[in-house]
Amino acid sequence: MSDAILFAVEEGMARLTLNRPARLNAFNADLAHAWKDATAEATSRADVKAILIDAVGPAFCAGGDVIDMATTMGASGGEITALAEVINAGIRSLTESAVPVVAAAHGTTA
Repeated sequence: MSDAILFAVEEGMARLTLNRPARLNAFNADLAHAWKDATAEATSRADVKAILIDAVGPAFCAGGDVIDMATTMGASGGEITALAEVINAGIRSLTESAVPVVAAAHGTTA
């Protein structure tokens, strides 16, 4: 798994920690794919009874990293749409699961 998300399971709790503090944990492609993978793993493991989502640094999540998107993605918008689908797949993993989820949001939260 990418360093963009720290993932650990301890005593039945999965902890997903957004780890892009220099960019206020804004989503780029790396974080989006790590998010999708981490949420899928956390919600599919039998030993996970709860999920905690938190973040490193002064902000929980500033949304999408528009500077990164502007410099790495095409102008047509298709790549941004595809990236949004990756992020949404992670959200669906959480909302469609029976596992309780708690977000320890602080600072900027988008």
